[in-house]
Amino acid sequence: MRIILISDEIFPFSNRSGLGKRVSSLATELAKRGNDVHAVVSTKTQTDSNDHSLARRLRPIETTVGDRTVSWNRFDGRLPSGVEIHLLHTEDKLDEELYAHAFARAALTTIGSVSTGEACCISFNRECAAVPGLDANRKNNIHVLVLSRNDIPQKGMKDADAVVILGKTIARAIERADNTEIEEMRSSGRLVDLPLWGEQPNSISVSDKARAKTSFQASSGLPIRNDVPLFFFPTTAADPAVTIKTVEQFLRGDVQVAITPKDEDVGLHDLAARYQDRLAIIPSGTPDLTAMAGFDFCVSVTDPSTTATAMSCGTVPVTTPEASECAVDLEPSLASGSGIIASDNSADAILEALGRSVAAFDRGGDFAKLSTRIRRYTGTLTRQTQAIMQLIDSLRS
Repeated sequence: MRIILISDEIFPFSNRSGLGKRVSSLATELAKRGNDVHAVVSTKTQTDSNDHSLARRLRPIETTVGDRTVSWNRFDGRLPSGVEIHLLHTEDKLDEELYAHAFARAALTTIGSVSTGEACCISFNRECAAVPGLDANRKNNIHVLVLSRNDIPQKGMKDADAVVILGKTIARAIERADNTEIEEMRSSGRLVDLPLWGEQPNSISVSDKARAKTSFQASSGLPIRNDVPLFFFPTTAADPAVTIKTVEQFLRGDVQVAITPKDEDVGLHDLAARYQDRLAIIPSGTPDLTAMAGFDFCVSVTDPSTTATAMSCGTVPVTTPEASECAVDLEPSLASGSGIIASDNSADAILEALGRSVAAFDRGGDFAKLSTRIRRYTGTLTRQTQAIMQLIDSLRS
């Protein structure tokens, strides 16, 4: 089946919010299942046609929104997975809302040029829900709208054949919102919610995690110790001032911390000089699964995507309700739960959660069993792809 993904991001071209890797992994998995997969993606940076062997179309795409006409350059290429890429870029200066509407219309034009028969459009761009003709354009077209942020539109979703909500945290927020369209779609079985997934399915064992921890400690200059907890603070952990305050107080205990600063933060480098045996500064960006597996805890208080990635490889998340995703607060006995949930992202709340994390680590064997258990709470890419394909098949029948 021909499947067309519409998104603002796709890795390796862009991955600003983590959505890019999620879209890329889904596209790859769909292609492995024998589908003809295309991805129509916007890019806000000038694209060199030599990058990734892209071919620039000679004729730009013209879209009209209100009284504005926007010109889009189109670049075509193919990922190693076989997924066909269609990048759209405009040099026009547009505000965020106008850009989103203009891209949605340009995406519709691109879809018309790459598919003339039966196709399924999976839109990660919420503006595509309100584009006239996306479903009426072809009688055999199926439109699945995928929402992965809290900017749920108040109307327009019912024009899609189905809606997939990526992220249990967002699904919980939707349940509290006053949105009659969502209730109508849920009651008719056209709305499903799925947990976020890690970058790929994994089979990281307890021994793999121990080796990954030792490897990270050796490469980062930290003492090789299995008797102390190793915490990872990603770039998106919190406000920089809150992060520095939190880390400074936390480092007074017998712990190890790895952190990726948002900018060249002098305060963090000063801390690293004072606590050379406890603090390591690593390059920005979320580590891959192998590196993430080396941490005992991941402090992700604003980004559900990082929480999901941590859990997928058995790393316990220290998070907040807004970013908890699949995590359930651990009982002190560790008999149930899959993460440490702070009340909010203030320094005091995070420090309290970090204290509970250290207490959990000190339980030894009980803590070691968590690695296997918390992976069961996360949605793997394979299961999520299967759920989306089942939804598409039900719409086709």
